[in-house]
Amino acid sequence: MKKLYLSTFAAVAALLSLASCVQKDPYVETIDVPETLTYVGSTFDEAQVIHRTILSASKFNSVFPIKVNKAKHDEVRATLVYDKDAADAYNAKNGTTYPILDESYIALSKHNDEAAALEWTVPAGERSSVDSVEVALKGELADLQEPVYIAAYKLEATGCAVSEQYGTYILQVNTEHSLIRKISSLSELVGSSPADRSTWTADVTNYAALFTGNGVYSSRNRYPSLTNGQVLTIDLQEEHLVTGLKIYNRNNYAGISNPEYSTDGETFQSFGNTDGGGILTAREGSAYLQAVAFYDYVPLRYVRFTVVGNYLSWGYGLTGFNITEVTSKEAQISVSSNTLEGTIVHNLATDKHTSEFSGEFSAMTTLSSAAGYTVSAEYNAALVADYNSSNGTSYEALPAGNLSIGGSPAKIAPGEMSSEPFTVSLTGDLSSLTADAGYLAPITISSSDAPVSDNSTVYVIFKNSYVYMLSGISSAPGTEVLDKSGWSVSADVPSHSVYGSGNILSIIDNNVERDGASHYQFYRNGASVTNIIVNFGTTLNVSGVRVNPTDLPCMDYDVAFSTDGTNFTSMGTASMGSGTMANLNSDGVCAFYKAVPMTHIRVTMHSGYFGMYELGVFTK
Repeated sequence: MKKLYLSTFAAVAALLSLASCVQKDPYVETIDVPETLTYVGSTFDEAQVIHRTILSASKFNSVFPIKVNKAKHDEVRATLVYDKDAADAYNAKNGTTYPILDESYIALSKHNDEAAALEWTVPAGERSSVDSVEVALKGELADLQEPVYIAAYKLEATGCAVSEQYGTYILQVNTEHSLIRKISSLSELVGSSPADRSTWTADVTNYAALFTGNGVYSSRNRYPSLTNGQVLTIDLQEEHLVTGLKIYNRNNYAGISNPEYSTDGETFQSFGNTDGGGILTAREGSAYLQAVAFYDYVPLRYVRFTVVGNYLSWGYGLTGFNITEVTSKEAQISVSSNTLEGTIVHNLATDKHTSEFSGEFSAMTTLSSAAGYTVSAEYNAALVADYNSSNGTSYEALPAGNLSIGGSPAKIAPGEMSSEPFTVSLTGDLSSLTADAGYLAPITISSSDAPVSDNSTVYVIFKNSYVYMLSGISSAPGTEVLDKSGWSVSADVPSHSVYGSGNILSIIDNNVERDGASHYQFYRNGASVTNIIVNFGTTLNVSGVRVNPTDLPCMDYDVAFSTDGTNFTSMGTASMGSGTMANLNSDGVCAFYKAVPMTHIRVTMHSGYFGMYELGVFTK
């Protein structure tokens, strides 16, 4: 049979494509080819099998059509036939000796119709088959221990000749032993970190500093002195069922590569390839770290890795090491988050009661399964009392009619470690949800496929926010209180960040002269917010706030009130940009929709630099 000749450009492209082992539809229509030929839409595919602690799996799936190079032809009926000789020919041509993959590992079907007969039709005058070929892997993939396997299918057809060059489909299966599961956030780690690491050791001086604290850098002399490329071995002193590693460092200057594990300290095995996102760089509080997550748990005592990074000898090295682990060798299911928080906003001016809260969490397993797991989630109001007792809170149980749980039941897919997320939102009329303490909605997961762990409940907390701020004011919102003799004031500003007189009482002394000395001025010094709390010493019906600042245009502040000095209720944010703050006589003044009885008022500043000459209130 004659071969189909391509133009020079197309031939070069085809050769390059073959060299890269990925070839898709090399045919082009040319005027000097008389034959009408059928061919496979993909002549080469690579599949990856990952061997894990418990389960070997592959996500390979290829879909391609059977094609004809000419538009003018009769109906073509084609089949694909497993052909060991074609696989041997591929090895001979490429100088390889790959073992032949048995046909029992290959799932060949029609796309979207696994039960259909394995014959593909290209209608008369069409270029592609009605249904596409679908190729996947099946069976006990853990038995595939050779690095590479090869399989071949020959195309056979009636109604049209088959291309010699493009009538064979080659499937190459690569295997890799890797326990590393790619994650995008620390919440995807399974298990918890041990609190006591005091017995752990490492083969470097000053190792104890790696196993104390939270990984936040403190003093360069406290940590081990490391060099780029140095191999570090950590001994956990006993076997742990490890689900992940946490390697802390200073400002992301240091990291690790080639992580390995051992049970005896002599024979080490690789966790797998960390390239391509195998290591997550993240923040945990104020600490910088790299995290590695595993499929299932890995029984180990020793962890070994190569330290990499710049300026290691300058003290920019590792600042901590920890693991995540589980305590049971049996499969257990837990939740990815323990707490979600939302806000219910009551707008007293418009009588609208809303919440933009939308939360989600997933179910996670300590051991993957070939069958997967089905997990349900439901509201469990009976846990509210126990939560309040354990945490010193007084939340009320959220009415069940106001809670919506989506995505239940959820599936942890075969071979996977976590489910699709459950979603949580508020629904219905929220106007009656006005309890000062807020509301609690415990959501508990359950499964008939595996037991749940102690970490099986998500506590969803809803707090109330009352919007009292008034837009567009043009005059003082009441009578300003000038007698401040019974007032006191406190602030959570570091003392070294205070300028001017340094006396916080100067902001309630009725002196608004901008003389640069008789005022209280501070710099936030990296704090996310700064709170100033005024205790009136009595109950006032406050209708607005006056802040006499050093720099009005860039100022904004949150306002909250309290009747006991401990529990504060938000009143909203006063901002020049939003119109909820007025520039009255060079002061930043905000007004409330109604006079609010209070004994304390809290002003929370967000500006990086802010000077305050005076803080006052209006009453009605």
